Amino acid sequence: MQIDIQTSRLTLAPEHREQIRRRVTFALARLHPHVARVEVRLTDINGTRGGVDKQCRVLVHMTNGPSAIVEDRDSDLLTLIGRALRRAGRLAAKRVKRGAEAQYLPRARILRPSPPANPVEPVA
Repeated sequence: MQIDIQTSRLTLAPEHREQIRRRVTFALARLHPHVARVEVRLTDINGTRGGVDKQCRVLVHMTNGPSAIVEDRDSDLLTLIGRALRRAGRLAAKRVKRGAEAQYLPRARILRPSPPANPVEPVA
């Protein structure tokens, strides 16, 4: 599983990057065979103005099937990352489960349209 961490208008210390890698690995460990790559994008929306200004977007690229995308905002960076990764892990697990269930569904049968019913004439 490849992990890519990108920042915009935000600086991360090397120990924070390593902590994010550990959290990604922990959140998606059981889905490891189904996950090709994980992108974590961190942005400081308001810059130095403060408030709920940090955004985390997590993209989980699955080996088979659609990607799982989660986006969240908060003022505390580590809380934000933890919450976004938990949500991404749950969403990715749902995608894997749906894919496994789809394998065992019976194939759709081609149904021929039934002939139209005889119209009933109104009684006068």
